[in-house]
Amino acid sequence: MSINGFYINLDRSPDRREHMEAQARKLGIDWLQRFPAIDGQQLKPSPRCALSAGGLACFMSHLQVIESSPADSFTFVFEDDVELSADLPLVLHEAQLQALADYDLILLDCQPNFTSATLLMLWGSLVRQLANQEDLGHDGAARHLRGVDVYNAPGLYCWGMSSYVVTPKGHRTLPPLLRHCLDRGPPGQMDIFVSHACEDRRLKAAVLVPFLATPLLESYEGTTIDQRSQSAEKLALVSAIRRMFFAGPVSGIQEYAQPLLSQAEAVNPQLQLLSRLMGRIFELSARDGKFVVG
Repeated sequence: MSINGFYINLDRSPDRREHMEAQARKLGIDWLQRFPAIDGQQLKPSPRCALSAGGLACFMSHLQVIESSPADSFTFVFEDDVELSADLPLVLHEAQLQALADYDLILLDCQPNFTSATLLMLWGSLVRQLANQEDLGHDGAARHLRGVDVYNAPGLYCWGMSSYVVTPKGHRTLPPLLRHCLDRGPPGQMDIFVSHACEDRRLKAAVLVPFLATPLLESYEGTTIDQRSQSAEKLALVSAIRRMFFAGPVSGIQEYAQPLLSQAEAVNPQLQLLSRLMGRIFELSARDGKFVVG
């Protein structure tokens, strides 16, 4: 078994390159290498492609990384705006990876489905796996882990391909699926296609919680590909929630989220009351340890 890894980086983003290389040096993961990203500014998508040039370039870059990696390896793939958990090399050692070899894809982070049951489940994992429970009360805490929980992707994984591992099994199944989609003219972003492939069992994927790598909050404001169709406000809100389940410092979330939460908006008073009641039920459920609902 071999381990290799790449971060996808545009030539015109040297600051992101230094960001990733500094993290690799700090964590001692000398197997992490730069993979030059395809630049959407140099592409002209065909009429049958529903993606923008930037989205198509992102799809092609991920596929090239996977196709160029040894078929018998566990290949880590990161986008260049992620923060890596200090526990990444400690948690995903050879024995742990081998235990996950039956999956095609191991997601180290994702935008989860935002049902109460799912979020309570993620919160439960965070509580169980933190080595020091007091870290939950401190935004800047390092958040070291005991381990991670492994969940099947269907029902949990909504979107996101910023950090993942392709297993040897996945090296056989994932490239043909992605190549077929690309050759037809992708109907949407790569991660949405992967989510659908997980749901209909064309791919077998796992999500590790707490997240071992996750995008920086500021990356949502300075993305090098096109924004998604969601409103900027909604994307910012769900991104803040996603960041809360990171196995590392979460400093800055409060400042990031406060303007979004304090924005006055004319809403139906009954809808506002329902929102507050749901929030209180969530708090009580988490407090009582009823992390899995339904």
